[in-house]
Amino acid sequence: MKCAMCSSSDFVHVYSYGNGSYLALCTACGLVQVLPHLSVRAVAAKYHDDWSHFAPYVSQSAAHRSYFRVLIKYLETIIPLRGKTMLDVGCAIGLLVDEANKHGMKAEGIDISKSAVLHGKKQHLPLFNETSASWMKKKKNTDQYDVITALSVIEHDADPFGMLQSLYTMTKPNGIVVLSTPNFDTVYRRLMGPRWVGYQHPEHLWIFTPKTITQVLQRAGFVDIVVRRDFQRQYSVSYAFTRLGDYLPVFRRVFSVLASFFGALKIPVMINPWGDMLVIARRTPRQLGLKKSAS
Repeated sequence: MKCAMCSSSDFVHVYSYGNGSYLALCTACGLVQVLPHLSVRAVAAKYHDDWSHFAPYVSQSAAHRSYFRVLIKYLETIIPLRGKTMLDVGCAIGLLVDEANKHGMKAEGIDISKSAVLHGKKQHLPLFNETSASWMKKKKNTDQYDVITALSVIEHDADPFGMLQSLYTMTKPNGIVVLSTPNFDTVYRRLMGPRWVGYQHPEHLWIFTPKTITQVLQRAGFVDIVVRRDFQRQYSVSYAFTRLGDYLPVFRRVFSVLASFFGALKIPVMINPWGDMLVIARRTPRQLGLKKSAS
């Protein structure tokens, strides 16, 4: 097995999932990846019609909307947003699309989950059951969007390099792409060791660091890459205990009692145990069919 980014076959074992797959760190480039690699078809099958994956998301809609409003306010300091076109890749039920349109943007979203898109369509949101590659091919969306967001998406994609190339093609010259993803370098991983919540998601096929996410963006042609700590999503403590029960089934009953107790108190969680990072990158015009140098 070879590294998906640099083709090295020198890995250090990081974490085992018990089903024959495991996380490994490439000693050559530092990319953490699930081995053996899954095919695009195998990954797509996981999300095509998976409403159970989004049900908890719906329960925390207020926290997500609050986060999206903070994110939009921050992006407004980078690029004027009103009247601009936006595509949200991995849009789930479309909350960011809704908030962006309320802000005066022309936003639409795509997601691989048929169930999530159907839920958003019932709210009359412009959502489509597509991947970034199929959407680009279907709509011939070259130089189409001022802003493309892909939040908590790239770590799920079987081909993150192909995904970023599609986003590059669909972004207008000087437009921006906005990503969020767990950070392998977070202090929470060091403190929690093998119990780090970032290890509890076997569907996360890649765990990036600021260095490796910058490398894959540069490989796709992006420049002016900024990596910073992501904004906090104000999940309730009750929700946090519910998720802890999923991660640590042996304590599920205890966490269930605590979730019920804190449910009436509406106390927000003030930490981000994934250590998520927010990444903003800009596309520059292609000249003579070549990507402009990142230097």
